Amino acid sequence: MEETPQRLDRVSRLEELGPEMETLFAKGLAKAPLVLCDRVDPVVRYLRAGRNVALVGRSGVGKRSIAYGLRRSDVWGEDPQLTLALSEGGAHANSWPVYRTGVRHWMDGAIYTGNLEIKVNLLLRRVKSDAIVLVESIHQALGAWQGRNESLDLVDLLVDVANHPMMHMVVTTTPEGWVRLKESKPDFTDAFVVVDVPPLDETETRIVVNFGLADGDYAGAAIDEAFRLARRHFDSEAPLGPVMRLLRGAHASGAGTVEVEAVRRACAAELGLDRRWVGSDHVPSGQDILGELERTVLGQHQASAAVADDLVAMALGLSAPGRPLSYVLAGTPGVGKTTLACAVQELLAGRGTQPWRIDCSEYSTPFDVQRLLSGGSDSLITGLTRRPASVVLLDEIDRLHPSGRDLLYQVLEGRLTSLQGETVSCANAVVFMTTNTGSAPWLRSSLDAAAMGRAYATTRHECVEMLGPAIASRVSRILVFPPLDEEAASDIARLELETASRLPGLTDRGVMLDISENLVSALVRHGRSATNGVRGLRKVVHEAVAIPVAQYLHEHPDTTGCLRLDAIEVGGAFEGVRVRPGTESDHASASAAASGRGFEHDERVPAPTSVRWN
Repeated sequence: MEETPQRLDRVSRLEELGPEMETLFAKGLAKAPLVLCDRVDPVVRYLRAGRNVALVGRSGVGKRSIAYGLRRSDVWGEDPQLTLALSEGGAHANSWPVYRTGVRHWMDGAIYTGNLEIKVNLLLRRVKSDAIVLVESIHQALGAWQGRNESLDLVDLLVDVANHPMMHMVVTTTPEGWVRLKESKPDFTDAFVVVDVPPLDETETRIVVNFGLADGDYAGAAIDEAFRLARRHFDSEAPLGPVMRLLRGAHASGAGTVEVEAVRRACAAELGLDRRWVGSDHVPSGQDILGELERTVLGQHQASAAVADDLVAMALGLSAPGRPLSYVLAGTPGVGKTTLACAVQELLAGRGTQPWRIDCSEYSTPFDVQRLLSGGSDSLITGLTRRPASVVLLDEIDRLHPSGRDLLYQVLEGRLTSLQGETVSCANAVVFMTTNTGSAPWLRSSLDAAAMGRAYATTRHECVEMLGPAIASRVSRILVFPPLDEEAASDIARLELETASRLPGLTDRGVMLDISENLVSALVRHGRSATNGVRGLRKVVHEAVAIPVAQYLHEHPDTTGCLRLDAIEVGGAFEGVRVRPGTESDHASASAAASGRGFEHDERVPAPTSVRWN
């Protein structure tokens, strides 16, 4: 490991865990907290009675605030007062020093076997008087191993700290995290008294918010909007945390009084959404959404229209509260299922964004499924933490190991619990699950209306069988994607050709492509199949268009203007592509297709280049 100055500074500072470590309020490094006495004073009484305290509650309920307020309680005095003024004040003269640590603090610098034991022993030797050690998110210490014995982890090492006569531990954790600790580390949890920390009520929350907003001017309507958005988009947290994040984010985005619009922009940024999806003032119509989706999702009007309607309802707050929009996209390969998920992601978050994509074929064992709940870079937990409102694409859901059914159940219920006991909300996500289940009836060469109706019913039935009733009943919609007809396939071929025509190798030279309808038809016939749909079209366009055009430009490097592309057909079979300079009319049509961009026409007429299909 590289010994950077930053790491060395961190390690040397952490080797002094104990009384030499800077206390929480030393040198003004931490703002004095607001003390709610009915929450803080009982914790101080437990500490003075020689007990360690576990503060257990959901994210955002104020566990950290309680710990930060311990030194200001009047219970430290000989004549405890039942109330404490809400005005700022210093620490009580008789309070014990508080040393704030976390799992990361212990693990930093402990890169060799035995480092953690050294740290713990060093801390215990240096303590000469009563002191408090605050360890935040203690459940994250499970499995944090650097001990001499493989069965040990950081929690085992902290048992000695919890049992020290002068060290008094205060730990914070979630309800799920504390359950996991009790099940696996009873020697540690038995040393604590549990203090349940419920969410603040509306009145208490507004008191704390107003106390914490001394650094700016906030309109009353902006504060009300922050509470409304917190209830809607951050339901897995108590309102205090998200309200403060939204208001501070709004304040940081500009000067002057913070208004409603700034709060909505801050909320959109935190969720990873375009601004028009937060609040109800800029929600696009269903027809506008459908139009945007069908720019890339071709030939699947029914599925696109259903999703468009659901997105309008979601934006207006009329979808199922606390649960994500969720879809099973069923059909043969190459019919636009993944394309729809990608289009929705770009619609919600902007061009260039990608869904959080999970290839379920890579999670075919119970161990693999556990990876989705870890803190790894490719886990579902990480994806939802980074972008709470992202599109989650579970590709080929039928290949997910059966142990993943519990994970799916949690996702569709709106909350996912990580292996570390952290709860992550899924309520703002849009979940797409693709599958080829039920494809068999669609593989026939032709289907009349009655046969298509039976194919739809069979596909839906097989999807329910594959998912199971508990999962299927929680999915918003099962959308069946029928095979694409020739017209839709031709439109997709034109879309791929349009993408190819915008490649830098052409635009930088000022070259436009004029492509004959014969070539479009030939590409469709060659690139579409009953089993893979139009999945092969992109490859066919590359081989049949990009390569011959590249050869032509290599032979005629001074080419500008328009190139005409035609299919070479022998006996009705597609043999290759012929590239030649376009005529004036070709040039005009290509210019119109390129949104009016024109180039000087090269009057030289090189010999055409023909590339045979292999």
